[in-house]
Amino acid sequence: MLIIHGLFGSKKNFDSLAKVFSNKAALQASYMIVISIDSRNHGDSGHNNNMTYPAMSDDVIKLLDDLKLSGGVVVMGHSMGGKIAMTMALNNPSMLSGLIVVDMVPGRSVTADTDFFPKMLQKMREINFDATPDISIVQARKEANKQLSTAVQDARIRDFLLTNLVVKDGRVTWRLNLQSIHDHYQDLMTFQEFQGRTYNGRTLFIGGSLSSMLSEKHHPMIKQFFPSAEIIKLSGAGHWVHADDPYNFASKVIQFVKTLIFHKRQGPDF
Repeated sequence: MLIIHGLFGSKKNFDSLAKVFSNKAALQASYMIVISIDSRNHGDSGHNNNMTYPAMSDDVIKLLDDLKLSGGVVVMGHSMGGKIAMTMALNNPSMLSGLIVVDMVPGRSVTADTDFFPKMLQKMREINFDATPDISIVQARKEANKQLSTAVQDARIRDFLLTNLVVKDGRVTWRLNLQSIHDHYQDLMTFQEFQGRTYNGRTLFIGGSLSSMLSEKHHPMIKQFFPSAEIIKLSGAGHWVHADDPYNFASKVIQFVKTLIFHKRQGPDF
């Protein structure tokens, strides 16, 4: 399994669940190797001025080729990562053995028409510590939290964003490439045209009932591109469904993976 995080996230977002997914007892089968990655301009990955979904999808495809894992991988992506995963599946279906999309759809994001992300991104870009090079990471996060609160009222989201403040070359800085995210914001909010292409492999769309990112109105769009998709919502969970309800989320994912394993054992005519 390969896991791709969402916008402003990192591979560490799925550390706990990755351990669950790789558990032999949970799968009741041979163990599964789980790889979480940092997308370009996030985490420990390099920065690049090109931040389109085809480019980020190509990054993952190259990684799978380098690791010689093409064709036997369940790819799971949350939010932005879901769009990367869907792009992979539609452009290179033979590389995947299954697809899991977490609280995202193959179309324009519902947040694209709000000012929440642009305001948040602008505030993050305004926060820098060039004038205070000796500030500690603890103090920097405290000050950044204060400044972010004017644009982001939810303390949980602020805490999530502040994980991206790091010490690099002795100075506190954002590890995100905020300029590239800003320049490609509209690309990230939309989804490319695929001219009638479909991914016919087994697919799971899983969202939270409190999130508007994945709703019933999106079902026809999903089925258009992913005709074999199963679509489920976890009650009481929001956009970060894997964090809001990790137990039920893990159970649904493990159940899906077990069906893939059983299907593979039985052969294509099962």
